[in-house]
Amino acid sequence: MPATLPVASAPPDAPAYDVVVVGFGIAGGCAALAAARAGARVLLLERAAVHGGTSSMSGGHFYLGAG
Repeated sequence: MPATLPVASAPPDAPAYDVVVVGFGIAGGCAALAAARAGARVLLLERAAVHGGTSSMSGGHFYLGAG
């Protein structure tokens, strides 16, 4: 775990974000999109080399609760 730095030590031109989303699966993508549409500056982080997370490994079936 890297050391935490105080905000005062950040350079003046460091980017700032309103929302940070960790994970670019279906839920992370939706959260980032909704926040951006609402006017927030969004940073979306994904550990994998491509987007999708475990959602991209699913068989393509999504239960939306419609009975």
